[in-house]
Amino acid sequence: MSSLNKYNDETDEESEAGAEENTFLQVRDVDAWEAIGQLEEKIAFDPEPYGLPVLYLAGDTSAMSKDTAVDLAYVCGERSGVCSVKWQGSSSLSYPKKNYTIKFDNAFEAKTGWGEQKKYCFKANFIDHSHSRNVVSCKLWGEIVKSRSNVPAELATLPNGGAIDGFPCVIMLNGEFHGLYTWNIPKDGWMFGSPKAILCADAHTDATRFKGLATLNGDFELEYVEDENNADWVLPSINRAIQAVMDSDGSDLDTNINQYIDIASAIDYYIHTVDEAAADATDKNYILVTFDGVKWYFSAYDRDTVYGLEWTGKMFYAPNVGTTYKSYANMHRLMELIYNYKRKELKDRAVSLRKTVKSEANVTNVFTNFASGIPSQILIEDAQKWPTIPSTNTSNIWQILNWYRLRREMLDAEIDSWN
Repeated sequence: MSSLNKYNDETDEESEAGAEENTFLQVRDVDAWEAIGQLEEKIAFDPEPYGLPVLYLAGDTSAMSKDTAVDLAYVCGERSGVCSVKWQGSSSLSYPKKNYTIKFDNAFEAKTGWGEQKKYCFKANFIDHSHSRNVVSCKLWGEIVKSRSNVPAELATLPNGGAIDGFPCVIMLNGEFHGLYTWNIPKDGWMFGSPKAILCADAHTDATRFKGLATLNGDFELEYVEDENNADWVLPSINRAIQAVMDSDGSDLDTNINQYIDIASAIDYYIHTVDEAAADATDKNYILVTFDGVKWYFSAYDRDTVYGLEWTGKMFYAPNVGTTYKSYANMHRLMELIYNYKRKELKDRAVSLRKTVKSEANVTNVFTNFASGIPSQILIEDAQKWPTIPSTNTSNIWQILNWYRLRREMLDAEIDSWN
């Protein structure tokens, strides 16, 4: 055994609690290298001295696609074996650097608190050279969820409040540096503990705006159902919730609608999405989860085009451009009801969050703690491996934090203008 590296991920709470260490061990094992064809001698760049987790993969990837998984040999720390790998994503499939869903042959805990799992997602973050937007936005969402009063136990006890979590890592493929990635919780059942079903808004449609009834694999994608042989109830359940919103005159938000859609989670999602100008998450790329088959909760997902980043990654929007509270209300029927009939609750929650989870101080702390775990040399190697990565000189946490400071001023003025 020739090396032993650590990956430490400290959240703000962990730092305050004495910097509880979250360690991912890297051990290069001679027998494991034999399992993937003695590739050690081929490696031109050795990432291990930089302290990030390293996943070594070997095998033929020519048949791989989003729908076709291939079996590859792997070495990860002291573990080795065979894993099933396929591309992950939708629009990101057009990028040269792919996201991957990987199922390992044996379950293990990649990060303390996640539990032992076989399935993980590896995000390329191609348009976001900082590699931080998606994971940090979801970390902040997890803090928002856990700050709610009377948050359901099903959400409070989850690794990140029902959103993805992740940490930076390196993938080596067939003896070559393949890139910097984030090793993420996948969009899967274990992200939510023991849910009945998970839906993801899959398109910009009337249904995902709660202005029309939904279809599956068109408006919403069924990401998980507890019993795959009994999924017929899912579509009627979400359509019952959408119909209640469509029929509402605003007087039944706390009575009828709250039976089917958790209003507190919708308010939090409203605030978080507007705060980050997450245009691609207003009526797409959000998650709905149910634990009882009746009531659905909003959750954040796929937050790469936030904090001013345009969808190609090649430009940035000004902080005063993009979704506002009023424009989101004009787009989404449920947000319209909240804006018009629960504005006091919306304002009170927004003011509370801007003093705590969404304060400039906390957002700065969470971003800088995450970015501190990414060595600059690995970012350079990533850009050299994938030379078409956009905005490599400007897509960084300093752009993010300056944008958020100015955005915060604009939104505070909008909120403060409400009666």
